[in-house]
Amino acid sequence: MLVNGMKSSGLTDTVFYGCDGTFGQDFLDRTGANGEGSYGTSLIPAASAAKDAFDAAYLAKFGTEAGKLSPFTWNAYDSAATLAFAIKSVAFVGDDGSLNIPRGALVDAVRSLNAYQGIGGVVTCDDTGECSASGPTFYIVQDGAWVPATE
Repeated sequence: MLVNGMKSSGLTDTVFYGCDGTFGQDFLDRTGANGEGSYGTSLIPAASAAKDAFDAAYLAKFGTEAGKLSPFTWNAYDSAATLAFAIKSVAFVGDDGSLNIPRGALVDAVRSLNAYQGIGGVVTCDDTGECSASGPTFYIVQDGAWVPATE
């Protein structure tokens, strides 16, 4: 709505810059020609064997391409896989056969996670539990499609 409103209100020389939530087919469908020249970001990972395998498995399981419904597909997977890795590193079966995941040990495992290889890049967490992986890629709408921005 904002991009369409900008064009119809005379803000034709104003550049729209959206976040990673803007990136995707839905933006293109809703803005049409008004979206030309708009910028957005995406966390879609670079091509790799791991990404190709994930994309194929996703398509087989859900019947749609990974990333089509949300630009966060790979990040969500990496987030869950990273947490599962941390849980597996501290979980144990108690004498009574119950699964135990000590909270303090899990917090420490997440805060000390270093160089976990995810689909989107290497994940490393700091001592507050803030984790980072690859940064965004910047895109621009040209001829009705998102293409990597070079400027």
